[in-house]
Amino acid sequence: MVAADAQWEKDIDRALARYADQVRRICFLYLKRREDVEDVFQDVFLKYLQRKTPFAGEQHEQAWLIR
Repeated sequence: MVAADAQWEKDIDRALARYADQVRRICFLYLKRREDVEDVFQDVFLKYLQRKTPFAGEQHEQAWLIR
């Protein structure tokens, strides 16, 4: 269980490092207000954390996050 938790945290850190800026920029394109952007940004990554199925690869993960 500890190893699974450690892997889960690594996955989160990796996704944030790779995609946070891109997701935030896309949110700004549509929403403009910082408060709205942060709300949607948090929702996106919360749903990312709650997903049940693994991604087929990096491109699938990126496409899922920016859709």
